[in-house]
Amino acid sequence: MSDAAAEGLAKLGDYAAKEKINVIVENHGGYSSDGSWLSGVMKK
Repeated sequence: MSDAAAEGLAKLGDYAAKEKINVIVENHGGYSSDGSWLSGVMKK
């Protein structure tokens, strides 16, 4: 699951950089509320 999240966020980040917009990741429950899991995704 974390690999898919990291891949999706990487693609979103690439698009955002081209469009000069920011991406914010918030913890809205589920996996994203687990700080160590989310940190691992961001490091990937």
